[in-house]
Amino acid sequence: MALKILHFADLHLDTSFARIGFSSTVARFYREQLREALKRILKLAQDEKVDLITCGGDLYEHERYTSDTGKFLQGQFENIERIPVLLVPGNHDPYLPDSLYRRLFWPSNVKIVTNAELMPVWNLGEVTIWAFAHLSPTQREAPLNEFKLSDDEGNIHLLLMHASDMSSVPPGKPVHCPFKPEEIHRAGFQFALLGHYHQGRLSSLQASSVNVQESISAPGYGYPGTPEPLGFDESGHHGVIVLEIGDGKVKAELRPISQFAFVETELDISTATSRDDIKSQLQYWADEARGNYAFARAVLKGQLQPEIELDLTVLREAIGSYFRYFDLQNRTYPAYDFSELAEEKTVRGAFVREMLNRIKLATGEEKETLRSALTLGLQAFEKREILEQV
Repeated sequence: MALKILHFADLHLDTSFARIGFSSTVARFYREQLREALKRILKLAQDEKVDLITCGGDLYEHERYTSDTGKFLQGQFENIERIPVLLVPGNHDPYLPDSLYRRLFWPSNVKIVTNAELMPVWNLGEVTIWAFAHLSPTQREAPLNEFKLSDDEGNIHLLLMHASDMSSVPPGKPVHCPFKPEEIHRAGFQFALLGHYHQGRLSSLQASSVNVQESISAPGYGYPGTPEPLGFDESGHHGVIVLEIGDGKVKAELRPISQFAFVETELDISTATSRDDIKSQLQYWADEARGNYAFARAVLKGQLQPEIELDLTVLREAIGSYFRYFDLQNRTYPAYDFSELAEEKTVRGAFVREMLNRIKLATGEEKETLRSALTLGLQAFEKREILEQV
């Protein structure tokens, strides 16, 4: 019996984008695009005539969801009533008493996994899907620890979960429900459909290490990635996994869904002698990276000559039209000779000595703030206009 499954995860409806620094207008626009991504996913499911849609958690943000989001999800899944939908709550949308999973009257084709322990939740012919739900945002238990299916000759067992592959944890990513890749096959599963990591990848369990490919055959596991990237640290594939099962075999393929991209660059402006030189560098980069579907960030680095009036507002306005969103950050350091200035028997020299001493004692963000204050103070001594540099 042939079976086709479309798997997605980590849509994060109603996310705030506060960590990126989006304005309220840009954040509202992009939240709307996440809804559009779900529409494309469901359209693909219809076009592919899949037998089941699965979601590997973090469908929405529990702390920020609105009743309108509930109505949106209800309406979208009603539109595909022929296709069953299996939803697994993750750490951002846990199965809590006040979650959408409990408060919403879901269409009849939607099943929500509510069990905390790993157990079978879906059967269709020779295929059984096992899953568990996150019942809190801090669930840490290792789901496959000492887990082993009983011998079931001829049947195919799939795993659906929101969990952390401990062989390749992204930097700064919190660990939830950790597993090791070899545990999937050892437990008796042919394939694991996952959520939690935001860059899509398929990995074969037959390889000696994590093997990222566009398509693989079982045994293996895969993260589809977020349908749209959610930040500058989310490169790579963003879409869905289409899983085909037939003749006792399982084949997985990554399919793209995203329309938007986050692009970032670092520009060394050490050779610049004027603000116009810096603008030219930015424009050259923007010409290559421009696009209405791009959210862009440029970081200025290197040594900034003291005669340059670095006005970030002017530069942002000059480049902003190239992109849907543009952010410019200043991480340059001034070309002042602080040691020489500190030797001066002047008020300026006393200021430099005091600031250097404070910088020496400071740590973290305070150190960076004091360095900026030192530069701005020296510009004030030169009676120059103080422009935005952060």
